[in-house]
Amino acid sequence: MKAYWGALMDLMYPLDVSCIACKENLSNQTKYYLCDTCYGEIDFFPEHCCHQCGKILSMTEAVGLCQACESKPPSFERAIAVFQYQGHIKRLIFRFKYEHEPYLSRIMGQMLADSYEKEALEVGLIIPVPLHYKRQKQRGFNQAELLAKYMSQQVKQPYDPDVLIRSQETIIMHHLTRQQREENVKQAFMVKNPGLIVNQKLLLIDDIVTTGATLKACSRVLLEAGAQSVTALTLARGGGQS
Repeated sequence: MKAYWGALMDLMYPLDVSCIACKENLSNQTKYYLCDTCYGEIDFFPEHCCHQCGKILSMTEAVGLCQACESKPPSFERAIAVFQYQGHIKRLIFRFKYEHEPYLSRIMGQMLADSYEKEALEVGLIIPVPLHYKRQKQRGFNQAELLAKYMSQQVKQPYDPDVLIRSQETIIMHHLTRQQREENVKQAFMVKNPGLIVNQKLLLIDDIVTTGATLKACSRVLLEAGAQSVTALTLARGGGQS
């Protein structure tokens, strides 16, 4: 079934024909199937950010840890975002998740793989942030699982979509405050197969991070189950400075 699904995605869009953002014809092979103009317009995440939670620092703040991480460090070691959640990347993620264009996961997986190599990450297992089964049934797929799958193929590291599960259905967090988000997901996750992660360095994959509440909740239960460390890698980060 999974092989059929992968083949079906390959047929859904001819990736060598047009730019995935503007749909203009590609005259030559370009990075991430974006034309030169669209590639030049995407916003990579700036390096002037907190070394742990990854949020953008103001220009008056020295590079290092933000005040929040200094006073109360998150459960994960680092949270890395490839892009800012705006412009072409924001629209591509929306199409991927809500307009039934899962073929984009192959390209986005490559984006994550390139960041993985750039950051020289060392992990033993890649784990996607899970959706509740009702949400996944409604959408038809878990976006983080597809991203983790295609990224793992590129970096040649194992991934397991079944270790971490979302045991509680949570409300959509778009309009919640930081504190409300943390309460919303506080007890939402559990580890299904603890023996697979004991003493493992884990890489947690998701599409977007805003406040980091979901990543913190996932990391906490993974560490409690015996993981050695958790690093988070997301395609984009929204919210700007906080």
